[in-house]
Amino acid sequence: MDIRLLIRRFYLSFLLLVFLLFFPQLNAQKFDIRSYNIQDGLAQSQVQFITQDYLGYIWLATTDGLSRFDGISFTNYTLHDGLAENDITSGLLDSDGNLWFGHRHGAITLHTFPEDTFHIIRLWEDRKRSAEITSMIQARDGSLWITTQGEGVYHYTGDHFTRLDLDTLSSWNYYSIVEIEDDILLLGTSRGIVLSQPRTGKYKLLGKKNGLPDSYVYFMNKDYEGRVWIGLTNGRVYVYDPARQSADEPLTFHPYVFSSTPPSANVTSVLLDQHHNIWIGYYGDGVYRVSTGKDIYDIRDVQHITVQNGLNTNLIFSLFEDREGNIWLGTDGGGANIFKGDVFYIYTRSEGLIDNSIWEIFEDHLGNYWIATQFGVTRLKFSPNSYKPLEVEQFDTTAGLPPGVISITEDDRGLLYFGSFGKGLVQFNPQSRKFLPLKKATGLTDPNLLKNILHMRRDSSGNIWIATYGEGVFKYNPARNEFTNIREGTGLCSNYI
Repeated sequence: MDIRLLIRRFYLSFLLLVFLLFFPQLNAQKFDIRSYNIQDGLAQSQVQFITQDYLGYIWLATTDGLSRFDGISFTNYTLHDGLAENDITSGLLDSDGNLWFGHRHGAITLHTFPEDTFHIIRLWEDRKRSAEITSMIQARDGSLWITTQGEGVYHYTGDHFTRLDLDTLSSWNYYSIVEIEDDILLLGTSRGIVLSQPRTGKYKLLGKKNGLPDSYVYFMNKDYEGRVWIGLTNGRVYVYDPARQSADEPLTFHPYVFSSTPPSANVTSVLLDQHHNIWIGYYGDGVYRVSTGKDIYDIRDVQHITVQNGLNTNLIFSLFEDREGNIWLGTDGGGANIFKGDVFYIYTRSEGLIDNSIWEIFEDHLGNYWIATQFGVTRLKFSPNSYKPLEVEQFDTTAGLPPGVISITEDDRGLLYFGSFGKGLVQFNPQSRKFLPLKKATGLTDPNLLKNILHMRRDSSGNIWIATYGEGVFKYNPARNEFTNIREGTGLCSNYI
């Protein structure tokens, strides 16, 4: 396989290098939102689930097929390529990097990583039995919980499905599920929220004493800080925050009020992004971006984003934040909309990049931007308050740089390190302008152990941590020129990082 193609599968970015520049609110009348639709190669314009896999691909599940986006183009998958059905209603990226897609009629498509193959799993052997799979989560023990519309809730352990016994509640319509603690599930239904403890068989319908109205709960999810967000069909948003929960009081939900006149449309998604903005998607009223302090109730600003200021539809299905901090909005009929900020500048080969396929962007201590691409690395230097490059310098294999650089970092002395997939690690001295392959060092028994590098970062102590494909993690001490390999058997559960 072509090394460039193999690298591409491990570390992908968008075709264009986008610098997001946020200006005061006065200038934010029109947002920078890019949309992708059928004419751009998307399988279908109704996008119900979006995620990003371990290799950087963006997966978009639609009502008529599955699309994989590499930052440049789409690859589409249908029944003929191994899907159980074309209509995808839910999805999940598990801790092993596998993708699970739930379908309209009770089947599941599993995409395994790193094999890159599809497998079909069915809830029932009887093909005539049918129910929409509305949501899926991975529990703390690695098993899956699956909700359906009209056929209850199922537990999947890898070899068989077990239906959760909820007595007369088993035939309800279940739309969402969250695990708040070990063996404690919250189930969103058309009649409110059911709290279930599967091991004991206990369950109860939560209500007003828990702070909840008797309402149709379409959406629930848990954010990265442990809160549970609940979206109702009447436009209201509620939150369960374990940090605010007293041990002696019943499970309590609090309304999240961000507007004096909240929308009346169905809440379809809530997302807490890495900058502590809360995004609330509505089916019919676009999306709200709520900017907060560290406390989510410390609301600093609220922006309503609709077709009036950048979206191509107000019908929002799903929200997702990718590794670069872009917010993806899955829509009904408008394809995928990507929110990138207020003002943007684009840098391509026309501005001096060696190539347009960007795999890594790194800023050194001198303010140089090092941009790793498919065919080499470009250094950009900017003057203060200007976005036109003052200096442009290109490096490729003729300068001693290995092909396939996908990660860059810097040590405390100002030496730069370029990690590649296939050709290992090199050190660059900005003074001598020379590249030095790192093949001899204490603790490095075989240079080939560092052959396939995926990612590098420097810690606060000056150590450089190197993630590899197949050889675990290396900690490099530049001052001592010393490597320490951490792998299966010495602390890692897998050598594939």
